[in-house]
Amino acid sequence: MTTDTTKSEVTLPTKQTWNYMPNLPLEDRSIFNFRRGPFEGLKLIWNSWLPISDRLIVVGVSFLTWYYLSPTLETARTLSLDWIAAIYLRNLAMIVLLAGGMHLYLYTFNMQGDRLRYDARPFHKNNALFTFNSQFLDNVFWSVASGVTIWTAYEVIGLWCYANGYLPMLTFASHPVWFILWFVFLPLYGVFHFYWIHRFLHWGPLYNHFHSVHHRNVNVGPWSGMSMHPIEHL
Repeated sequence: MTTDTTKSEVTLPTKQTWNYMPNLPLEDRSIFNFRRGPFEGLKLIWNSWLPISDRLIVVGVSFLTWYYLSPTLETARTLSLDWIAAIYLRNLAMIVLLAGGMHLYLYTFNMQGDRLRYDARPFHKNNALFTFNSQFLDNVFWSVASGVTIWTAYEVIGLWCYANGYLPMLTFASHPVWFILWFVFLPLYGVFHFYWIHRFLHWGPLYNHFHSVHHRNVNVGPWSGMSMHPIEHL
């Protein structure tokens, strides 16, 4: 590894185990780095949406699920097992298709080999650190049993509150300016929220009892991102 790496060069790995190393020195790409001036900050906000980004994909999926895979507000006025179960099954299907599909593509069928993996080692097996002594089963269990359940509970409560007027609903028809401005504020809020929540989760008691469930995934896979303790999901 060289010490005079430029932005156009790629730092080569020094170990066979670790397949990826970033260009050095690391560049501060935070939206909150105001030393670069306001125009660079606005450019970063623009690039967080376009070209097609993960954030834009999430918004697109949200629109599709809202209009085609969610109960009407009239239905959601009354808590009922049928529409709550439908939301749970929809959310379960989404995570199985995304995380399960990526696992099949990247690990079961090994379509990319080890070329782009951070860590070339296989997932942990027969390791008491993980639930069921298996990292893969551990990750699937916590993602589904805790993640999908709590994710669904938040959505059900939100829909019920919207339907009964306990929460205001921001629509383009009623508040077009604020509706559009939220797409500017969301990247700022997302970075701010993630930073401080993560600092809080790394406080000793919370980390040792809860956040460590997520961080025991040193060698991460598609199911690792949502594999967390229920307290962290909350």
